[in-house]
This record gives sequence, C-alpha cells and structure tokens, in this order.
Amino acid sequence: MKAFNRTITKTQKWQQEFGGEIVKNLVNEVKTADIIILCSGRDQDLEEIFFANDIGLINHLKKAQ
Repeated sequence: MKAFNRTITKTQKWQQEFGGEIVKNLVNEVKTADIIILCSGRDQDLEEIFFANDIGLINHLKKAQ
C-alpha cells in the first residue's frame, strides 16, 4: 500500500498508523498502478488532482491492456 497527501505530515501520520510507503509524486505512481483509490472531502480537490494541466493524473494513467 502506498499513500499520498498534499500535506506530508498527514501522510506521515497515516504511515505510522497503517504502515506502507509514502509517495511524494503521484504522477510517477499512476503510470504503473493497477488500482488507484482516492479520498477527498471536496470535488474541487479531485478535479485538480485529475485534470490540472500537465500534472493532472488523467494524462498519466496506465494504459489499458
């Protein structure tokens, strides 16, 4: 399991409780990920994560096989 949060202290807290690996760059991770699970309290945050210009995940997702 890998975890990412825009606030590193939140990711570190999650890691201490659940283990796993901290991810610092989502773009690199989604290129090879088979499954991505996102949690967000705001639709605007999800839109930014997926569709923000060059760093939006939609442009970097693993291609279907």
